[in-house]
Amino acid sequence: MKKSLLRLGAQWLFLALLLASRSTGPLYAQPLSDSGFLAALGELPDAGFDDKYRIVEQLAQSGHPSARAVLTALLEDRLYCRTQDKKVFLVKPGPEDAPTLELIDPLTLKDVGSAPTDTLDKIVAKSSADNFGANAGPFQIVEPGCGDTLAGGTRY
Repeated sequence: MKKSLLRLGAQWLFLALLLASRSTGPLYAQPLSDSGFLAALGELPDAGFDDKYRIVEQLAQSGHPSARAVLTALLEDRLYCRTQDKKVFLVKPGPEDAPTLELIDPLTLKDVGSAPTDTLDKIVAKSSADNFGANAGPFQIVEPGCGDTLAGGTRY
């Protein structure tokens, strides 16, 4: 329990620092268009650590109205991709063992229906006090791509 609270606290601290440091942003940064925002999200499922870090930075600096919700979903383990087409969705909070997940469009933040959990893969960011300030940055991505499974077929 204490470790999960520490993890959650570190995640929120990271998000708060990242968003605060980007709130004034460089003057030359152009906000992402809707298509640019979706293109950046579309890179997440197959991205390696360095690329995921770059994508998170890009989303945080984008000025897009949905960026905060998407980054929050990533930190709360609620960002998924559909295995069929690798389209990225936010999901509503719910029980971890639910047979279906309620999907939210990352662009409009509106409900778009549900999907069976076995057709979705979680895009995971792991944050902890142990990683804070390490050479890899303040967080570590532990999923190399969409469609990966743990032993026994458990998706992560």
